[in-house]
Amino acid sequence: MDIEQLGWPAWRYRRAVVRRYVWERDYTADEYVAVLDTYSANRLLEPEVRVALFERIHRRRLFGAFSVVSAVSVATSGALTIT
Repeated sequence: MDIEQLGWPAWRYRRAVVRRYVWERDYTADEYVAVLDTYSANRLLEPEVRVALFERIHRRRLFGAFSVVSAVSVATSGALTIT
């Protein structure tokens, strides 16, 4: 919905600024399973499916740490101050 459709004058608001943050982190199998176990989609899995997933992750640890790239975009804006 456009700001003016809400009855607010568009000239009073700044353009949104979008910033993207990207980072990489290495996890051991135990750390990675602990993180995955906090996600709702994983917690909603049937217990035997979740256990099998986490066991596969632990078996894969023989190949080293898990390197995970994460990203988030943040949009900010605000009202102009009129003096």
